[in-house]
Amino acid sequence: MRYLAEPNLILESLIYLGLRASKLDPELLEKRLIKMGCTDLAPFHSHYTPFRQLLEQLDREAALPEEALAELFTDLARFPRSTAGAYSLALLLFLPAASQHTGDLETFLSAMACRTEEDVIRDFLVSLDLGQEITEETDCAALLKKKMPELPLTKRSRKTLLDALRNYGQVLAQTAACLRPVYAAFLALLPTLKEIARGGSAEMSSPEMERYLRENSVFQLTPGAEYTIRPLLIDPCSNLFFETGTDGPVLYCGLMQQFMRQQQQMASGSREHICECLHLLGDPTRFEIFCYLRERPAYGQELSERFGLARNTIHYHMTKLFDVGLVRCMVKGACVYYSIDEAHFSHLLDHQRTLFLPHYRGK
Repeated sequence: MRYLAEPNLILESLIYLGLRASKLDPELLEKRLIKMGCTDLAPFHSHYTPFRQLLEQLDREAALPEEALAELFTDLARFPRSTAGAYSLALLLFLPAASQHTGDLETFLSAMACRTEEDVIRDFLVSLDLGQEITEETDCAALLKKKMPELPLTKRSRKTLLDALRNYGQVLAQTAACLRPVYAAFLALLPTLKEIARGGSAEMSSPEMERYLRENSVFQLTPGAEYTIRPLLIDPCSNLFFETGTDGPVLYCGLMQQFMRQQQQMASGSREHICECLHLLGDPTRFEIFCYLRERPAYGQELSERFGLARNTIHYHMTKLFDVGLVRCMVKGACVYYSIDEAHFSHLLDHQRTLFLPHYRGK
């Protein structure tokens, strides 16, 4: 396993476009810490400043065609909190290839223009976390036809996806028009990006790398596989996991993941945080979902089917649990997998015992 402290500018550009199209609240991370009972926000502001400045500079310098931005980078369906735009046309079509690309943008776009229909559909299926069902003999078009009705999308969104696949060349040209100004802005900031990426080297260097990977992926690691960890800068509290590709599995780690987890653990002893967690788990539905996650990670559609609830309802409950640190999530393809944050929950239980049973010593 190795940490490659080199930002992937094409992947970062795609994610930035998803963030910009989604118009996410820039104060989201600060609000999450406040919900968890964190009262001293100075360390957060200090840690987050480089990432905030990066976003602000990109917003100033990247002039974008707004109509194409909305059409290509806005989620087609409401999706649980993850990397913004994960269910947009552009990220579904291009993110798997971008995750493995090491060249410049024009080389990437030329490679995308040469893809066959089978290649395009294959990457689309990987985006939907269906890569494990693909073999050398798989008819990807037939597999897509089989899986399309199972996607948590409206009829209109399904039609939009199918139209995009049929008109792939036009979608690629529109995506390229959005990517070029953002990629150019990233290139101008490359020394700063590399400095931020190198800042994550200490905590992700050997021998801590495997522990970091296991803690942040929530998936079983394949014995003998060569994993690469790369930085994620634009959405620094998200993780993206790609199992397929010519260079083996790669995990893009948000460089504020560990910091936010440490802040959660420090805040878990506050009376306000303990009260909020007990209140949330007092809801029977959230309690049953939380118990279900003891066995293994589960994604939104699985939870929807298991509990007979609409995806939006699952999204509501999981956002509540995520915001207080009871669960964590990992983006794999366009699926968000949830798991219990065991370390944070253990700290929470310790603090509850201290609060309610200060003199208890056990047997």
